[in-house]
Amino acid sequence: MNDVRALAPFDFHVHTGNSHDGRGTADDYCRVAVEQGMKAVGFCEHVDLDPNDFVFGEHDYGKYRSEVEEARAKYGDRLMIRMGAEIGYVPRIEKEISDYLNQFQYDYVVGAVHAIGDGFSGISEEYDALETFARHEFMEVYEQYFDIVRQMVASGLFDVVGHLDLVNRYGVHYLQEELEWGIFYGQLRRIFEGLIKRQMALEINTSGLRQSPQATYPPRVALDLYREVGGRSVIIGSDAHSPDLLGSGVPAALSLARSLRLNSNVSFKDRLLEQID
Repeated sequence: MNDVRALAPFDFHVHTGNSHDGRGTADDYCRVAVEQGMKAVGFCEHVDLDPNDFVFGEHDYGKYRSEVEEARAKYGDRLMIRMGAEIGYVPRIEKEISDYLNQFQYDYVVGAVHAIGDGFSGISEEYDALETFARHEFMEVYEQYFDIVRQMVASGLFDVVGHLDLVNRYGVHYLQEELEWGIFYGQLRRIFEGLIKRQMALEINTSGLRQSPQATYPPRVALDLYREVGGRSVIIGSDAHSPDLLGSGVPAALSLARSLRLNSNVSFKDRLLEQID
């Protein structure tokens, strides 16, 4: 068991079996959260709206909502439970995303980029990333990726920018030396300015601590820039895909946020940013 008692008060990015790659139920996560003395859990199931995605159309909103409502009835007096979604953003499906979000209700929606090249060149899975970096120059992959993140923010469809630099998950294997983040200063600044303008939150995703980058997504240097341009709100999540990882890395992310004077005591309810205790 991942014991984060009294250290990880919340975790706003977890995946149950309602995501194609998740395990466990909402009840499983909430039981662990209560046992560990956590105050809040935010489910963030994958919703894949790109017809070219192999799991397109598999998300069952009704089943998901039912699980969350049952968990709220059982644990709601001891645990704040939020129902979110992680939607993979591809510019060509903006209308489909908008139509979907007009039909279904969530507490918050995380926008995430998992591919470049109009969605056909993956960067978040090992084999896909191998092909993508084989076909494209290293800098081209990163620049395309951050440009799509910028478009995602500009779309106004999302509440949170999820794992900002996920491209680095496998990109680090193609680096000759440590990544110079200053190269992407202009792109990152535009992303952050758009995020702040739309009153979105930036996620500090701790899964990178368990993966090759050995750092949060994004790392401290990018969070420094976020604060420099006026950003304050960050939402923290482990990206757990099984209950044993609930809260993993959250204490480190909280410490990082506090050292940069970022506000990590935020979440969303009914798509509105809220301050939490």
